[in-house]
Amino acid sequence: MYSTPLALAAALILCLAAPSARAELPVSTPTPPPEPTPSPTATWTCAPCLTDVEIFGAHIIDNLGDCSDVDGFADAGERVGIRVTGWSMDSCCWTPGVRTFDSDTNCPYLAFVEGYEESEPDDFAFSYVFVYEVSSNAPCLEQAEVTITVTADDGFWMDTDVEPLALYLEVDQGEAGLECDDTPCEGTPTPAPSPEPTLIPTPPDTPPPTLPPTPESSATPTASPTLPLTSTPTPPATATPTPRPTGTPTSEPTGTFEPTVTPTPKPTSTCLPCLTDIEIFAVTVIDDLGTCGDGDNLADAGEVIGLRMTGQSSDSCCWTPGVRTVNCSTGSPYLRLIEIIAESPPESFGFSYLFVYDVAGTAPCRTEAVVTLTAAADDGFWRDEEQTDVHLILEVNRDGSDYVCDETDCEGIGVSLEMNQELFEAGDQFHLGLSLWNRDDSACALPLFLVLEAAGSYWFWPAWSPAPDYVEVPLPHGGDHRDAPVLDFIWPDNAGALAGLRFWTALTSPDLTQIIGTMDMQEWGASG
Repeated sequence: MYSTPLALAAALILCLAAPSARAELPVSTPTPPPEPTPSPTATWTCAPCLTDVEIFGAHIIDNLGDCSDVDGFADAGERVGIRVTGWSMDSCCWTPGVRTFDSDTNCPYLAFVEGYEESEPDDFAFSYVFVYEVSSNAPCLEQAEVTITVTADDGFWMDTDVEPLALYLEVDQGEAGLECDDTPCEGTPTPAPSPEPTLIPTPPDTPPPTLPPTPESSATPTASPTLPLTSTPTPPATATPTPRPTGTPTSEPTGTFEPTVTPTPKPTSTCLPCLTDIEIFAVTVIDDLGTCGDGDNLADAGEVIGLRMTGQSSDSCCWTPGVRTVNCSTGSPYLRLIEIIAESPPESFGFSYLFVYDVAGTAPCRTEAVVTLTAAADDGFWRDEEQTDVHLILEVNRDGSDYVCDETDCEGIGVSLEMNQELFEAGDQFHLGLSLWNRDDSACALPLFLVLEAAGSYWFWPAWSPAPDYVEVPLPHGGDHRDAPVLDFIWPDNAGALAGLRFWTALTSPDLTQIIGTMDMQEWGASG
């Protein structure tokens, strides 16, 4: 047992002098966990997967030129866009494949101007706009047909979706007095056109496919969402892939349709080893769910917040998203899960889930909380899981001093203590850190004091001596140092029982005459 505060301070100094006892003031970034690797536990051959592209819908944009009335119709004299949306994926569900877009029309009143993709080439979902100039002398209610073609190719398989669209020209149902056309078309036209282009169904070419029998398996191998292709498969010389037959569209001329899928395999390729896949794309914070939300997208104390997780999943042959499950966990005592809301339908490949948490009004300033979100997809043969950690800083109060739903202050300039526990025994990890923040209008540098109080005596960091001591720290505007370590060591087995020890920390004015901002104190001890 340490008989005097000086002996205790000496022991702390010895720990501080150890190679792992002290680190610099900003905190290092933790090393992320390694990515999982696929580990199938059953013999399973790849089902006949194919590259797939589907057109989901199309609609008119009529605000691209000077003569727009923004009524969603292709009026004469306007420059219009046909926005086509859909989805594609390669034969192993890893990329969208290389997409190409084309449009064609025989209508003499439509002149193609340009085409451009609004989505990124590596997005599975796509949005593409074909821009046309509508002739100013288009007759009233002239019907035009435009054929849209989208192709996806991954070097092994290619798929093309072709959709003919029907749209009416010169309808003038927007603002009265549109003067960019040469023929009147006001009043109530008969028949009344639809603002959306009509998808013309294509008759089926072949009967429905007969799929090979599915082997029985109860194993659930794990697939990596970022599994790389490590080698190029060498197909047998006599292998001839069987393409998926042409699907039968079920569309009506109302704009709702099932796209025609006509995969065109290259005759020398064999199916690649596809796996069920799930990916988490992003997690965003929403803080306007409760009465105390201030809309700054930060997890303030007293708020009800949502963590919106988005991503995508598909089964081992890219035909369904698989059966998805999600979960969440946190070790923070200041976060309480209220509910999990599925914002997307279970049959959609893309997904969105909202994890709703209540943040305690007593959360200390700048407290870090980690929430682990998990998403899994299972198709009965393969299972994939992805996990992400969301790091939140609670009680941040960038909303202003009139915020009243918390019970602790977190404005201006301040410092707080970070200790991993309050009572230590032999073999415990002892951690002491400091968090600093500056919410004032300008940067500054101020003296920082850290003091150990033991039995009425005071020992000043960094030398841990009874002589007053401090360090000067820079505080950039808007800057935060979170849990910058001061002491890290294993509590010794001969410390004995200690009680009533305190750490104090504060920032002061440069002349050391007054405390600046928020200070902190933490009482702690050790068992015998």
